[in-house]
Amino acid sequence: MEWRDRAGCKGMTEMFYGNDVPKCRYVCESCPVQEECLLESIEIEDINQPFFGVRGGMIPSERIRWRIRRMRSGIE
Repeated sequence: MEWRDRAGCKGMTEMFYGNDVPKCRYVCESCPVQEECLLESIEIEDINQPFFGVRGGMIPSERIRWRIRRMRSGIE
């Protein structure tokens, strides 16, 4: 079973690329695969290109800061 099959947002893709960030964060808050979602964002999002949506409870600007902190701490 892939981690996406256990995601709390399964079937809600459109909402996570809309404007209801608080509702998306609420779904992510209790998601059992929140970390996997964030880690995938590192793999597929090019920081030199615009990216959108809520991933792991974070909007794009938060994910960029999260990635920078990880790189600085040598986790990447």
